[in-house]
Amino acid sequence: MHKLDDILVGDYVPGRKARRYGSILLLLFAVGCGVATYTKDRLIGSTDVSIRPDMVSTIIAACLISSLYIRRIVPRSASVFSLLSFGLNLTVTAIFIQAILGAASSSWISVPMPFIVGAALGLTWLGIRPLAPLGWGLVLLFGFWNLQAASDAMGIWGYLFAMSAFAGIILQFDFKVDEVLNEIRYDFVGGASGQSIEQAEVNRE
Repeated sequence: MHKLDDILVGDYVPGRKARRYGSILLLLFAVGCGVATYTKDRLIGSTDVSIRPDMVSTIIAACLISSLYIRRIVPRSASVFSLLSFGLNLTVTAIFIQAILGAASSSWISVPMPFIVGAALGLTWLGIRPLAPLGWGLVLLFGFWNLQAASDAMGIWGYLFAMSAFAGIILQFDFKVDEVLNEIRYDFVGGASGQSIEQAEVNRE
């Protein structure tokens, strides 16, 4: 009972192996939720909805997360865990991107989304930071509509997908989350960046 109290309401912090096992299990669960097929009710009848990733969403996801690996925002190495986590991170990101692109929405709003996301990515990768927030603002504006359509189709499974994917990714980090979020903000929006990940690791040692 004392151990349970320590875990639930104490200051217990899981070790690296426990966090990594938890990350893998949560991300696998998120992938399972994301690749399932759901039924969405329409005015007349219903239709099947799938947000399984395709080539376009996977390429966009790779462009998004590769910058995080290059800047060492996400830990990287040649270990089996790093390779496995990269594959899972890429998959859940591609599923999320597929929902943003409008896999569950009407064609009139889903058709231009790949071009909008591509333009935002291009501005980010080219380092045109004054215009990059505008591009990502359009992605958020139209992408939220598409996410709402996917959420309506997935129901509670959408909540479980988002929660398990976010928790699974966060568990991979060995440093403070606010440092990670600051680096991500700088990478996609610009502005003053805090200390680098390498500096944070040196300071902890």
